[in-house]
Amino acid sequence: LAASMTGMALMIQAGLDAHTPGLAAHTSTLAALAPRYDVTGDLMAVAAAFCFAGYILAVAEARASMDTLTLNTVAMVSCTLALLPICLIVDAPLWGYSSATWLALVYLGLISQVGAYLGIAYALGHMPATAVSIGLLAQAPLTAVLASLLLDERLSPLQLSGGALVLAGIYIVTRAGTGVESVAAGTPPAARP
Repeated sequence: LAASMTGMALMIQAGLDAHTPGLAAHTSTLAALAPRYDVTGDLMAVAAAFCFAGYILAVAEARASMDTLTLNTVAMVSCTLALLPICLIVDAPLWGYSSATWLALVYLGLISQVGAYLGIAYALGHMPATAVSIGLLAQAPLTAVLASLLLDERLSPLQLSGGALVLAGIYIVTRAGTGVESVAAGTPPAARP
């Protein structure tokens, strides 16, 4: 886990250095920025992490009695019904987009959201939440590789080494034993799909 976290830090720092030259020199001492430092974004990220952890634990529990498709249908319809009134109240733009934008939103929704959440729910039906959570750390290096292949993004040696550390950390943690076999074997057959 330490290797994965170190790798993530290296990837983030390399990305910041590549896109904002000189930022490392300015942010190396947070104390110098403390009077002007706004922690709102940091707090939102921590809150999001807690929410996602809660989601992982809730889905792991729900998978004992629901199949992947039913669980995701219930979750997505519930979230849509809960968020729609909020979007209407804050006057969020929900329509008026070009066809190209709608197409991009459909792709994002189907691939990045529906596909990902189906995959996570399926995995939680066959593996413990700890193993799935650790495996999700692979998102950053795999996204970087896809960006390199599909968008011609250049990966720096620091980003490559950070990604390798993340993947090594995942390998080390999962090889150390997470009880994957016992959870999968104990899962009721009806909940496995």
